[in-house]
Amino acid sequence: MKKTIAILIVGLLFSSLNASASTELVFQCMTKSKKTIKIERENETLKYTYGNEKKNDLTLETPLFSEKIPTLFSSDVQLGNKSGPYIFNTVTFHNGEYAYSVSALSDINVPSDETFTGVYVSGESIKTTKIKCIESSIQDNFESLFDFNRSRNK
Repeated sequence: MKKTIAILIVGLLFSSLNASASTELVFQCMTKSKKTIKIERENETLKYTYGNEKKNDLTLETPLFSEKIPTLFSSDVQLGNKSGPYIFNTVTFHNGEYAYSVSALSDINVPSDETFTGVYVSGESIKTTKIKCIESSIQDNFESLFDFNRSRNK
């Protein structure tokens, strides 16, 4: 009987921990090389993964909010940036000297040859590389970050 109660208590603890960890898809697309670019929000952290179904080649994280002013997005999260007639959402993840900037054309714009949705990989010792998303595979939910911020600040 004691063993059954202990198992139930442990199960309840794990289920409550899983319930508090809210994971939400922010952005996802496929590349020509059949790799997935994905950003997920888990509570107040953004997680970037790049890879395929069998293996993630890279996983990075960045805080969603500024440490100094917790009601503002961190400097790595730039939503609604205007560039000429276009509006982009960009999140940058850091890995040593390299930066991985996922940039998505806001869905209020029409894609053109001048727009880019994908990842810019940059670093001190490399030329900036673009990994472009296949347009038909793009799942953009950056607006959910605004909703999360509003509900968090109530």
